Amino acid sequence: MIAACPKCKTRFKIDESKMAGAGVKLRCSKCRTVFAVRKKAADTGTKAMQQSGGDTQGRGF
Repeated sequence: MIAACPKCKTRFKIDESKMAGAGVKLRCSKCRTVFAVRKKAADTGTKAMQQSGGDTQGRGF
């Protein structure tokens, strides 16, 4: 996943498998701003759809 600093817009590549819980706090190496990064909400929605047997391919208009 890609996270961006809200102050200076520097982008960071985050390995979601190393995120504990729902998210983490990061410090920007460029401007030193601390900001929260959360796992994508779409991931939890997709898991719920898969468990309920819903269409996860976007074809069920």
